[in-house]
Amino acid sequence: MDEKAGQCEQEPGEVKEVVEGAVEELVSKVEDLSVDSKEQELTVDTSEQTFRNKCVGVRANIENKIYRMFSVVYSHPSQCSEDDWVVFRTGDDTMLVDKRTMAILSHFECQWLAAPCTSVVLEPNIFAVACTPKE
Repeated sequence: MDEKAGQCEQEPGEVKEVVEGAVEELVSKVEDLSVDSKEQELTVDTSEQTFRNKCVGVRANIENKIYRMFSVVYSHPSQCSEDDWVVFRTGDDTMLVDKRTMAILSHFECQWLAAPCTSVVLEPNIFAVACTPKE
């Protein structure tokens, strides 16, 4: 990444191959969450795992700022209230994450798995998060 320009230097064909390969790899590693329907409590297996983003490609416009969204619970922000989403900052990255997902991720050290950035797409889709248990 060219820090001065804030852009990645990759050809579109390379990006497509990397993204397609990453998606196939992520799909094979995805673990589903189980929800106890009686108590509506989320149970989390704290072994090493990868959670896929159900909001890939979804963006929110808040006060003329566009945010990427990440959720392992909801596939669209309309499935819960606006108050159930929080701003999550990691390094130079900012996104919206629902509170239930935040509760799940709090058990792990997380590495975000996103498409590579290009000169056109500076904030690419986040496909998943690779999680390892906190020690």
